[in-house]
Amino acid sequence: MTCSRALWSLALGTLLCPMVQAQPVEIRQGSEIGSGYAFRRGDACLVLTAFHVVKSDAADIEVFDRTGARNNAERKYQVASEDIALLELTGQRTVACTEQWPDSSWLASTNPTSRSAFEAVRHSPEGGRETLIALRYAGRTTSTFTLAPLERTRIQKSDSGSMVRMDDKLAGIVQSVNPGSDRIEVVRMDVIDKLFGERFRGSGRAPLAIEGVRSRGQLNPNWTAYLRSWVAESTGRNAVPANDPNAKCRIAVDLMDIRQTQVANPEYEQAANSDCSLMTKLNKRLGAACEDNKRKSATLPRTLVAYAVSADVKVHRSQGPALAKVASGTVPIDKKRATRSIDEQFTALEAVMAPAAKELIAQAGCD
Repeated sequence: MTCSRALWSLALGTLLCPMVQAQPVEIRQGSEIGSGYAFRRGDACLVLTAFHVVKSDAADIEVFDRTGARNNAERKYQVASEDIALLELTGQRTVACTEQWPDSSWLASTNPTSRSAFEAVRHSPEGGRETLIALRYAGRTTSTFTLAPLERTRIQKSDSGSMVRMDDKLAGIVQSVNPGSDRIEVVRMDVIDKLFGERFRGSGRAPLAIEGVRSRGQLNPNWTAYLRSWVAESTGRNAVPANDPNAKCRIAVDLMDIRQTQVANPEYEQAANSDCSLMTKLNKRLGAACEDNKRKSATLPRTLVAYAVSADVKVHRSQGPALAKVASGTVPIDKKRATRSIDEQFTALEAVMAPAAKELIAQAGCD
């Protein structure tokens, strides 16, 4: 798939290749343009990309390869916190898709340096051109590499989702670019593998069909997308459409009630009600720490924002009656983190729904 390194243009830092197997792809959704990389899974073709490129639940997703071939796609899985998503091509496939999911175990022991050879792959559907952009190592976290441009050609916004290779092996995908510093964050492939790899290796468990989450009788597309992600990440099963013939069970959630409320802050209660005199008698150092915590409790909120949730969880089996369970609870929300209300609500819904859903899936014999 890669061109010989001897063909590098040192002046531009790019490489123009003849048309080969079309694995890198361009992705368009509304005004968003990004990149991705296509992998074969059985008869299906899945495309790995950055979630922010395809985050809309309403706009169509188009995928183009270097031959100019085009397919529509659907978002199948996503982990918004890591900004990664998997798409599946729909309809009769014209986009080339032959590559297998890569082994990323080598990344665990790698120790990149400023001399490590990184390159990002950019392609154009018009004319079949592939451009390799040379990058250098500039740091890392537990889940990302930080890279910097090596030549005049720079990573740009439309390269989000592009594959990045290290020493000719797939190391990750472009997550974001800081225009001010030209630093590029790359999500490591071994991190992606932990989240998505089982989709390709197979867990031996039957897929679970998603009917969705309904509120007041209406399907909620945002919560349904979250439910799909929860199934994929928490049950070890593929989340598939409701009419998928391979699924022996379908899951549906009817949200009966969700409302914001207040609950006592346990951190405040514990500090404010501590008997520091008793601790002082036992140990002066513990007593001093207790008094310090008690003084600090004056700055803590006495109550926390929470959501009270009631949901009717149903698992429909291909044979036999459906199983159902009503789950209720009140879930405090961590306001120290800046999150959207829709995310907070699903966090609460998930906390209440998940134990019931796992219990019903186990009882239903979905394999």
